Amino acid sequence: MKNRRNFCKKKKINLVYKCLHSRCDLFYDSVLGLRRHISHYDHNLYYNAGYSLKCPVRKCDMSICELDNTDFLYSHFEKEHAPRLVAQLKDTLVRIKKTYETTNINYLELNASDNCVNLSIVMRENDLLKDVMCFVYPNGVMKINDIDKPDLIFCGIPGCGKHFKSVMAYKYHCQTYLHSFITLFDSYCRNRNLDIDYELIRGLLCRKFAIVDKFYLEGVTHHSIFSPDQFYTFTFSMDKELYIRKKRHRRNDMNVLEYNNLLEEDISVTDFSDQIDSLPSKIYYRGAKYDVFESFEDKNFKCVNFKSEVTAAEKHTDYFCVTYRGFSRRESKMFEFYREECKIAFFCKKSQIREFTHSYGFVRKIKFVDAKEYFFYLALFNDGFLRYCKDDQVLVQYQQEKITNFVILGNFNTDGIVATDGFYLYKFEGPNIIATSTKFEFPIIAMEARNTSNKELYLLNANGKITYCDKNFRNEQEILTHAGITNIIYLSDIDGLLVCDSFMGTTKLIYLDDQKRKMCSLDSSFVCCSENVKKLIISGTYDGVVTTNSITKKRKVCAEKIFEIIRRKEYYFICSEEYELSVCKNKSDSDFDGAVRIVNAFLIDNFMVIAIMSGFVVFLDVRTLGCNK
Repeated sequence: MKNRRNFCKKKKINLVYKCLHSRCDLFYDSVLGLRRHISHYDHNLYYNAGYSLKCPVRKCDMSICELDNTDFLYSHFEKEHAPRLVAQLKDTLVRIKKTYETTNINYLELNASDNCVNLSIVMRENDLLKDVMCFVYPNGVMKINDIDKPDLIFCGIPGCGKHFKSVMAYKYHCQTYLHSFITLFDSYCRNRNLDIDYELIRGLLCRKFAIVDKFYLEGVTHHSIFSPDQFYTFTFSMDKELYIRKKRHRRNDMNVLEYNNLLEEDISVTDFSDQIDSLPSKIYYRGAKYDVFESFEDKNFKCVNFKSEVTAAEKHTDYFCVTYRGFSRRESKMFEFYREECKIAFFCKKSQIREFTHSYGFVRKIKFVDAKEYFFYLALFNDGFLRYCKDDQVLVQYQQEKITNFVILGNFNTDGIVATDGFYLYKFEGPNIIATSTKFEFPIIAMEARNTSNKELYLLNANGKITYCDKNFRNEQEILTHAGITNIIYLSDIDGLLVCDSFMGTTKLIYLDDQKRKMCSLDSSFVCCSENVKKLIISGTYDGVVTTNSITKKRKVCAEKIFEIIRRKEYYFICSEEYELSVCKNKSDSDFDGAVRIVNAFLIDNFMVIAIMSGFVVFLDVRTLGCNK
């Protein structure tokens, strides 16, 4: 027999970033997670003062009280773990200590509004309420996933048991789902083998916080090993009959109920606040490393960094514009209006030629009217007013306030504008309103205009119902209803309506000139979309993917992913080659640290222009991408 070699597979050593507080057992797989933990988690509320240097190996419990005695830790690591990784250990320890020295404490502010219970206030008094909360949230922490199931996020509240595959789905659950407090209390009593009347805890909440039924619990740390901690609120009901009543609702009624809750809670339209603390500093593209905080260019690749949050982007022939504002923890909400400074940068092909500043709030939506010697454009600002501008000069401010969306009916100079505040439609001739619709039952969250001889309006409401009417707001008819529909876009070259179902992760193209409303499916859901004259649909998604969808003569869709930007720990990774994209396709969501939203994408002069919410615009030569094949 031939001699066989015995290969011992090397055991993988998982080095993690452990909190230096002696009693705190939380750890993270990136220094970004540790930084957010240090700045937002109030250790003094749950632990006595004290620090210790801990072995970064995940399953090792060794620690020393002397933070500067790293030599002892090195010898322990060489003896008990892997000598070959001592250099990596040193780098990890340096990062941990530097993070503690440089991170500013920024505890979240207490909410003083009605029907709100802050966990930090509860923890300051030794009573039954504190004991109940500590049972569900030990040390104010709820762990939302396990080390062996990184792709699964679950709700740990007793009686819930729901699980999710994305942080966004979990956040939606936290902010809209009504949990039963009596179920939580019953679980506590069974675990402690106690017989306590529910009215006792109910009375405590009433005396201390004036809670009668529904209340919001804040101050909970939603802990994940694989991403920075989150701080969402939970909604509880004290009603004993909550679940009995819920079971009697039909499925459609529940869909309506959930959307009403979403609007009442004012969930953000674009949520960027969770990522501010942890923006990566590098970009990797085809083996080269670039600094995110600088603008750079080579032969086939250019990146312009605004160092601000991009809110909108629009194209007109060879021109395009990008609107941006400073990074803010304040979320953008559909029915919340306020002023702040924003900027609009105009480009001709790849070169920035002008930039204007406005103080009306960030731009929600922008449309070109003309671009010759001056730039003429319509902009909807976050103060709720629609304005017609020439460069930085406001020519017309339309009289209706709290506008949430608008469309141009055909030609701007002859056909006018239709806008909505969510519940009414307004038709403008100049700055004046000449027609108003009746009030809608559910808020309008998206609208489009079909520029045919009839000038039809297509409306999407918060219950997922798509309808259309004429330009005088008459003859309303239903097209489609599904609770998961969150966006619609009209494509004039194809004469089709794109319908995005975010809950199902799908997009359908409806041909409006087909009496049978023929539909075909695209690859994925979208958040933005553009088209060119070759019937090529370019769509961008919330998770950083750009796809081209070409329409055949038989009205079939041929889809191809040409671009993906991934946020991985401390850098962005841009993929545009077939090999890179295929590798990303096989990766699970848990391999990446967060969504990178595409604001818009379009073709200009053989370059794909991609505006990204994180603050930069990428130019890629289409000859190096799949859309040119």
